[in-house]
Amino acid sequence: MLSLAMRVWDDFHVHLRYINGLLPVVLPYTAAYCQRGLVMPNTDPAIADHLMAARYGKAIRDLAPGFTPLLSLKLLPTTTWETISYAARAGVTAVKLYPKGPGGTTGAQASGVDINDLEAYDSVFEAMQQFDLVLCVHGEVPWVEPEFGERAFLPIMDYLVERYPRLRIVFEHVSSEDGVRWVERAPKTVAATVTPHHPILTAADILDGPHHCCKPPLKGAEHRAAIRGAMFSGNPKFFFGSDSAPHPDEAKKAIPPANGQFNAPVAPGLLMEEFVREFGDVRVAIGRLESFTSEFGADFYRLERNTGKIWLKNEPWVVPMNYHGITPMCPGRTVGWQLAA
Repeated sequence: MLSLAMRVWDDFHVHLRYINGLLPVVLPYTAAYCQRGLVMPNTDPAIADHLMAARYGKAIRDLAPGFTPLLSLKLLPTTTWETISYAARAGVTAVKLYPKGPGGTTGAQASGVDINDLEAYDSVFEAMQQFDLVLCVHGEVPWVEPEFGERAFLPIMDYLVERYPRLRIVFEHVSSEDGVRWVERAPKTVAATVTPHHPILTAADILDGPHHCCKPPLKGAEHRAAIRGAMFSGNPKFFFGSDSAPHPDEAKKAIPPANGQFNAPVAPGLLMEEFVREFGDVRVAIGRLESFTSEFGADFYRLERNTGKIWLKNEPWVVPMNYHGITPMCPGRTVGWQLAA
């Protein structure tokens, strides 16, 4: 059995939840290999200001003292220049834009941003430039055919980049070839997170069950190939953001199912397996994986790189069918790598 050390990870897009007792259940799986996580704000209620963010951060730190939550606010019609000013002074890292509309992601169907009226947020985006908060964007037009939602959103990304040239923007969970190519051409102020599920699964895997339903949705093999290329490329614009989004099985089995894949327990083993498959040499693979999970994101967010270590071992294991009433990504799959204790 081979064990390899690497720098502890950062997860720059994770849903830890805040209700129904899920936070203490799911947090340990991320904290097992991540020192920091950018925690998404589409909780219920949404994280709308620095005071709510502070309470959420305390709840996370109380449960996992060695884990640092990087906090974000949900962009809402009530968000103001003052909201951003207070948030910046309180240490908030980012603001998340969720497009409002039918077919939107969790918490955005009725409570998100009208992307046809972005000028209404001009003072907010200006404040974010001034105080250097990152804008994280769920880049989908929710009311078009799901496969084309990301492509349809690209003119909005063009608008944001051109109108706010000093604003750092993350194209979250890029899921299409169109999105990958746009990020590659975008200025240095733009980066993208890559999940474990978009470079591994395709739309055909939704037939396995609703646990693989997510937003943005899984797409065809050509889109998966583009995302894999970005993930393996060594391009610092692309870094790890799991978009681990746990829902209890009863919510996943509803019609329509809740969107989100719980991948936190399986991400280290699955990604190491994919990097070894791509590069052949395990030493090369773990070096490239470390850049993707532990360096590029920290550099973009202007954070010191982590110094702690985790270990991965090439010991096969079978992904459990269920964790505490939550079906994970790829249940029942045999994975060749795993975290070492």
